[in-house]
Amino acid sequence: MKKQPKIDVEVRRAANIFQFVLKTKKAHNWVDENVHSEPWQWMGNVLNVEHDVALNLSNGMQKAGLKVV
Repeated sequence: MKKQPKIDVEVRRAANIFQFVLKTKKAHNWVDENVHSEPWQWMGNVLNVEHDVALNLSNGMQKAGLKVV
């Protein structure tokens, strides 16, 4: 049986907020290097963004080779 690739980021929707759950060090490093965020956007390893940012963020992560589901 073929092993599934490791998920780097899980995206959840909570009303009009999208939650990017960073599951790997690779995902954390990418966000640190590429995303400007404020402390209030974070809940542990979860980055919360508004809907108008979510698609671009997800696309950027995927283009960088992160597995986003």
